Amino acid sequence: MIQLPEHVRTLRVAQGYSQEYVAKRLHVSQQSYSLIERNPEECSLKRLKELAKVLNVEFLTLIGEEETFIQTNLNQSGGNAAAKMVVQAGEGFAELVSYLKSEVEHLRNENSGLLKMLEAKPKK
Repeated sequence: MIQLPEHVRTLRVAQGYSQEYVAKRLHVSQQSYSLIERNPEECSLKRLKELAKVLNVEFLTLIGEEETFIQTNLNQSGGNAAAKMVVQAGEGFAELVSYLKSEVEHLRNENSGLLKMLEAKPKK
């Protein structure tokens, strides 16, 4: 069974958020957020609800009491497309993180190519 600190970290990483980003959204220092992530059981209920909002998950998903969470990805490449993934808690998180990392790398490469095309375009 996945432990709550590991679960919170996995949810944050799955969103592609750094500790610094989440800390800013919660209006705390990165060090304070790190303590929250390492020991979420010690947080106030209000703080955990705020964290769930920042991580785009339901409160019960954050604390590991819900079976699933929904990850929504928006991709724009010649049009708009939206995909929702429903992942069973405790299963598939590693695969999801791996997929999202590869998607980020693909988008970075695509952006780099587009920037090169713009730079090479003759100026009028």
